[in-house]
Amino acid sequence: MIVRLGRDGQVAGDRQAAGSGRGARASAGRRLAGPALAAALLAGLAAGAPASAASTQPHSFLTSVSCTSSTACITVGGRAGHDQRDQIIALSWNGHRWSPQVPANPNHTQPNDLNSIACASPVECFAVGSVGSFNFADHRRLIEMWNGTAWSVQAFGNPPGTLNTFMTGVSCGGPALCFAVGEKNDNTGMTTGVVLEKWNGTAWSLQPPLPQPAGALRIGIPAVSCVSPTDCTAVGHVFFPTFTNQGTLAEHWNGQGWSIEPMPLFGKNDQPALFSVSCSGSVCMATGIKFSLSGEGPLAEWFNGTKWSVTTLATPAGSSGISVEGVACTSAANCYAVGASGTTSGHTVTLIEHWNGQRWSVVPSPNATGDNVLIGISCSSTQSCMAVGRAFISGTSSSTLAMRLSGGSWTITPTPSPG
Repeated sequence: MIVRLGRDGQVAGDRQAAGSGRGARASAGRRLAGPALAAALLAGLAAGAPASAASTQPHSFLTSVSCTSSTACITVGGRAGHDQRDQIIALSWNGHRWSPQVPANPNHTQPNDLNSIACASPVECFAVGSVGSFNFADHRRLIEMWNGTAWSVQAFGNPPGTLNTFMTGVSCGGPALCFAVGEKNDNTGMTTGVVLEKWNGTAWSLQPPLPQPAGALRIGIPAVSCVSPTDCTAVGHVFFPTFTNQGTLAEHWNGQGWSIEPMPLFGKNDQPALFSVSCSGSVCMATGIKFSLSGEGPLAEWFNGTKWSVTTLATPAGSSGISVEGVACTSAANCYAVGASGTTSGHTVTLIEHWNGQRWSVVPSPNATGDNVLIGISCSSTQSCMAVGRAFISGTSSSTLAMRLSGGSWTITPTPSPG
């Protein structure tokens, strides 16, 4: 069984699907369900958590992608840096090839992570993550902006009284409205609160706490998706004091404030969580994971404009288990979810599933050499999408992975893979 461990052991995440309507899209704590690979191999996969300081093998990966058209995408991720502490990488797609960009790494001797990217236009993109110490004892939120020419740091630091902050998701409802979400913790490994930042077209500002369901111990909000300045949806999970009663959580922004939306109920001992969301018009699809007494598995929930309901993901023939990491929707009848599937031989292969408005089906997807996983996806139209992730070559050595939907089929697009 594949398990991806996060910085705090929580389930979280998000992926940007630019141009997909009511929104778009990794995080400090997602888990994969699937076949056997060492937990250390997948630790921090989507979040870009640093490899072991003792490791000398190169590694690079992509965590998130945002496309404003079929010829304009930007993807972010990480590579091995000083003493194996990750440094940020960013690539741009011009419709034919990927080219390296020069992102800002605030601290070259410590891990720098970008977990999510959202582009309101080709000349306005925001990427969020964190920067801090190797053992996560002092991580600070990181927001960077792409202006069409260069990257610059917008926010770097922690709110007053907060020891650690990690930004996990970002989405824009226009050039003057973006939300970035994440978490703060007190170094105990427990999420103590949500970090919410808002862009008003000029600057980012820390927002008041989000509402919590009655009786909740705490909430986590790793993902957000915006359709317009007055229509955003954020998803995550809620914990109650018994710790055996956990539920999924969705909150809606109407331009004035946030309100909690009713979610499907799960069993008393179930542990469901959502870590990715994408919306189009009045509909949304959110993906995550559910732990129960019988095991763990992927989770997808659908908002039809009126209420949320659980949908059943498809499993490839012969698969030993699947996970879903990112999701992108362009309409009520067109969503793609990406992740990984286990094989009976113990390998991991890419997984792409399509939602037609009624059900999920597995779509053929290519693989690079080694164990493959897709983490982020962005769709600029029904027939144009880009998915990104990583391919494990050997041990903890990995390379960037990107594939494109064009002409009705998915093909790998070669990427620079520093590490």
